[in-house]
Amino acid sequence: MNITFSKGLNRLICALVFSLILPLAGCDQQGDRSLSDSAEQQETQTLAVRLLEADLERGELLAYSCRACHTLGPDEDHIIGPNLYGVFDRAAGSVYGFDYSDVLLEVDFIWSPEILDEWLADSNGFLPGNNMRFAGFSSGADRADVIAYLLQVTMDPAL
Repeated sequence: MNITFSKGLNRLICALVFSLILPLAGCDQQGDRSLSDSAEQQETQTLAVRLLEADLERGELLAYSCRACHTLGPDEDHIIGPNLYGVFDRAAGSVYGFDYSDVLLEVDFIWSPEILDEWLADSNGFLPGNNMRFAGFSSGADRADVIAYLLQVTMDPAL
């Protein structure tokens, strides 16, 4: 399958990969990291590798579980969940016209592939009290497939 990514998506993937590979190449000058930083970095690196190996066709199929509650295209209405078009690099709880749970309105994070990976693993464990009722994807490969697909279909091609 031949896949063409938008310029914005190419930049996001490159930034993600380079931010994960450069520390491995010895370009990181912080030599005294804590064990938790190292474990967090390994988790992120694992996501980067999973994204590079993602199966977009499988991601499209798995995204039907997202489409049960969310729309993905520009200018589509919200359904049970907010429209996900432009979700990456967007502040959580910030889509106009959607009635978010109080807990999601109070958080301060930007949606990224890493955050979405944690969210899709266990949204209630990640942010207790949110309204999303989804069992999650226990497989890291499944999450990467969905995230890669969402990166492709929800990013504005003009970016």
